Amino acid sequence: MKAFMASLGTLFATTPAYGAGAAADILPWLRSALVIIGLASFTYALFSKEFSKSWIFGTAALLIYFLTGIFVGGASAITLLLCLVGGVLLLIEAVVPGFGVAGISGIVLFFLSLALAMDDGIQAVLTFALSAVVVLVMARGLWEKGEGLPVVRKLMGESPAFTKKPLALKVGDVGYSRTQLRPEGIGEFNGEEITVHSVGPLIEGHRKIEVVAIRGRSVSVRAVDE
Repeated sequence: MKAFMASLGTLFATTPAYGAGAAADILPWLRSALVIIGLASFTYALFSKEFSKSWIFGTAALLIYFLTGIFVGGASAITLLLCLVGGVLLLIEAVVPGFGVAGISGIVLFFLSLALAMDDGIQAVLTFALSAVVVLVMARGLWEKGEGLPVVRKLMGESPAFTKKPLALKVGDVGYSRTQLRPEGIGEFNGEEITVHSVGPLIEGHRKIEVVAIRGRSVSVRAVDE
């Protein structure tokens, strides 16, 4: 049993071999940049109204990250496999209602694979910290511009409710959720369907909702008692 665990550990315990010179100092951080680019591309793609080339760009960036890691010994084929499995689980979560085991497992496996393919813990912490800042800034900017998550809704079979007409809404208006708000979905106000965002937990379809904030074309709502 000890021999089996030792052999299993070697699949993940890798030692990078960059050689010497300036390139050896730069390459680990270039790989970190690929992770940041990949995550930023996925964030932009999630907010795109149609299929975005950012999906391809982000996937290519992460693929190069893993392949270069395998080449220099900083990653293994197992870490790449973990990333692929995590991506499949996230796709399953996107089409199955609720935030459950598939989604949590997919997120854990995805980021675990990225961390295992890093050269050391310090690089992993710095890379993820900078990635979080970039992704949060991008997501907030797109959200406040009124951009939604149409790719996710399309996978779920929901029709995006985009409208270029001025929003005839004000804080305090009451309507109904036409779809689940997780946290985004479609709400109906005065017979018109618009994209709204829940400021609290998931809101089931056909629930009474109230507008609590409007920023540009971004409408935030909360559930109210019937």
